[in-house]
Amino acid sequence: MIKLAIAGRSTAKLSQALQWASGPNPPPKSHLAVDTTDPSSIRHLASRTKIILNCVGPFRLYGEPVVEHVLIRVRLLGCCGEPEFMERMENRTRIVGNLGTYESAVSGVANADKLQELRRSRPRGLVLIPGTSPRGPLVNHLKEVGLWAVKLPSADATVVRRTLSCLAEDPRGLPGVNESTKQIERREAFWSSIKPILWKRVQLRMKWQVLPFKMWFIGQGFSGSLVSQGNRKPDVQIITRVMGPEIGNLTTPIILVQCALILLKERDSLPRGGVFPPGIVFGPTDLQDRLQQNGISFDVISKKTV
Repeated sequence: MIKLAIAGRSTAKLSQALQWASGPNPPPKSHLAVDTTDPSSIRHLASRTKIILNCVGPFRLYGEPVVEHVLIRVRLLGCCGEPEFMERMENRTRIVGNLGTYESAVSGVANADKLQELRRSRPRGLVLIPGTSPRGPLVNHLKEVGLWAVKLPSADATVVRRTLSCLAEDPRGLPGVNESTKQIERREAFWSSIKPILWKRVQLRMKWQVLPFKMWFIGQGFSGSLVSQGNRKPDVQIITRVMGPEIGNLTTPIILVQCALILLKERDSLPRGGVFPPGIVFGPTDLQDRLQQNGISFDVISKKTV
């Protein structure tokens, strides 16, 4: 049995949220008062739980106290989309579609200069990123999927590059705390099939508050070993698509909760403490199957030689 609680600054609003979620049944009294400006309240929260789902954004303004006072005590999952915050937290802790989403996006754009400053300040060789990033206009027409696309200042590129960086340092993936032989074989088999890519993301313009979301990924990579290619251009292109319900208030919580369930169920097969992108942690798990069972689909649209 999994016990759940919600936490926030206003106990009145927490009670209202629980009443709405449990209706017509009486609401449970499982809520905790926590304020990011009060470290003792964060530590009290960490002492009463095994895992925290952090939705405190904009993370640049409110996320750091949670990481500082929680990470050494409990497992923490965040739905952050702010690359400057993510890389800053990774740099400082290298041990072993709603209003919040909108504010986070605005904050990310406003602090793009700080992200570049952070990257320039990091020691050379600290992060190894295989491949290169595609360049091009801000708005362009992608004939591959028949759509006009605009590049978004999201954290997707950061997350992918950090995953590939971890993989470059540990080609067989990060070992789990107490893996079985079967789990080791699964992890190594999964990561041996992953190759670095040149990638870009395309997302439909839509009223995401009411419509299901659709996201296309156009990846360019190598059919053989990256090392043997030298300076040659990629020779394979693959187009995939992810679809699901409304992205801000439905798809994101589905993904976050399923990741939490995996953390609780498969702790021994997952990496030790640290700050990691989700791909390097959940890649070898059954996360994709779990998401597909909960209304999020993953499809290969095409794969061809270029």
